[in-house]
Amino acid sequence: MGTKGIKIAVATAKGVANLLHDCVPPIIHRDIKSTNILLDEEYEEKVSDFRVARVSEISSRGSEFSCFAGTHGYSAPELPYTSRVTDKTDVYSFGVVLLELVNGRKPIEEGYGEGKYLVYWASTHLNDKGSVLNILDQRVVSDLVRDDMVKVLRISSLCTTKLSNLLASMKKVVKMLNLNLEHLVFKQL
Repeated sequence: MGTKGIKIAVATAKGVANLLHDCVPPIIHRDIKSTNILLDEEYEEKVSDFRVARVSEISSRGSEFSCFAGTHGYSAPELPYTSRVTDKTDVYSFGVVLLELVNGRKPIEEGYGEGKYLVYWASTHLNDKGSVLNILDQRVVSDLVRDDMVKVLRISSLCTTKLSNLLASMKKVVKMLNLNLEHLVFKQL
């Protein structure tokens, strides 16, 4: 994960933030996942697949939708238990995408231990520096990008905390990723 990966993450975060914060009324995508982030020949991202997206009421309480939507492994943990969907739904899903980016593994697979979920597995390793390094994709981590990958990992954890009211906003996620991108670009000069 280098500058291109961060640029893709920043562009995707900006796209999701635009849907959630700049559209009137807001649009909740409800299925943010890595396979719904398409890249053109110049690696410009496009968020795709709006089949389950919904226009939201302008309310901090969110909107009520009659059916569960999203992809297992990317969906916020509270979604199966509530019909209320907020912008935090997309923040959580984007956090899973960031986690995939730094880890290189799918959000659900064997080998994560209890629950088989990448988010759960990663959260059990976040408090110990040596353990945090084990979360990173060993195929791409190097001394040059290790610290930046850990920063993105920390941002993903702010997006995937269990309590939705504690999740970062997409605007804040964009700011944090932009700071990381500026650091990466400066480091390469």
